[in-house]
Amino acid sequence: MRIFGARVVDCPSGPGAGVPSDETAVYLTRLADICRAAGLDVVEVRGWKRRGHGPMTAVKTIVCHHTAGPKKGNMPSLNVITNGRPGLSGPLSQLGLGRDGTVYVIAAGLAYHAGQVRSSSYANAYAIGIEAEATGVDPWPAVQMDAYGELCAALVRAYDLTVSRVLGHKEVCYPVGRKSDPNFSMPDFRARVTKVLKAPATVPVGTPAQIFSAVWARDAVKGSWMTPDNPTWAAQSVVVTTFKDQVKAADAAKAAARALPAAAADARATTAAATTLRGTAAALGATATPVAADAAQTRAAADRSEATLAALQASVRTSMAEAVKAAVETSRVRVRVTVRSRSAAAVPPATNPSSATGSAPHPR
Repeated sequence: MRIFGARVVDCPSGPGAGVPSDETAVYLTRLADICRAAGLDVVEVRGWKRRGHGPMTAVKTIVCHHTAGPKKGNMPSLNVITNGRPGLSGPLSQLGLGRDGTVYVIAAGLAYHAGQVRSSSYANAYAIGIEAEATGVDPWPAVQMDAYGELCAALVRAYDLTVSRVLGHKEVCYPVGRKSDPNFSMPDFRARVTKVLKAPATVPVGTPAQIFSAVWARDAVKGSWMTPDNPTWAAQSVVVTTFKDQVKAADAAKAAARALPAAAADARATTAAATTLRGTAAALGATATPVAADAAQTRAAADRSEATLAALQASVRTSMAEAVKAAVETSRVRVRVTVRSRSAAAVPPATNPSSATGSAPHPR
């Protein structure tokens, strides 16, 4: 198995820093710091700052490789990249990239990774090589590809390069076609690097507990400014109390932030319910107006009915009184006629004195 490494260069940064004007020799001793500043997990291989086939000249190119190594393991090719193989001494790259996205910082000096190339700016003296652990045929883990793009973006930014200077071994080798690594599309990969560069920069910040531990629990720096009563900067009670209060406040703020979406949802639900209620009230109001009108009409009709009934009752009473009076008068007439008739029948007829018998009436 032939291993070619991908290395990270540590030249002065800033405009024009990619190629020092005096072509001075350079060891890339800031590689680990550059990677950590990008938020990558970093493992520093022992002795990396002194490892290399002499110094670099400058940084003009970043060359991406894959190891074509074993199928299993996170970085099984690390020993070969660091120490070389028969016929080619190490280091074979400045950087290694494990399958889990961990960056291995291997060498600060020149590494044998590029071989024969089409341009001197791609040569080992000017090229940072990154050797990523991969078989060359199996799919790449997403976490490894993400770290690959972030690593190249960090190097582009640190050494003032353009994304066009991020090239695959298959793009720089001579003759063309001599190499096939890495086995993914380099235009797509450069687009990934560009996307990382355009994203807002983030600064890794430790948790309050980590900061407290780093500053107080493990800080044993001595100096003339140290007070005799606290030579190792041990945490004082006031600091501990303040820290605990700050942690509580931070926890409370986080809890409030977690509760905020729910509160906002409740507020939106309440607003929606209020809107619905207002609509219902408006509908009820619109319905109440004709109902009130109907009620007024009903009351008016009832009033008219009551007046009609009162008039009818009065009329009935008047009619009944008149009928009774007429009946009474009629009865009186009949009684009088009857009495008179009976009286007339009781009176005997008068005797004619000139009767033919000539006899006088007999007294009773």
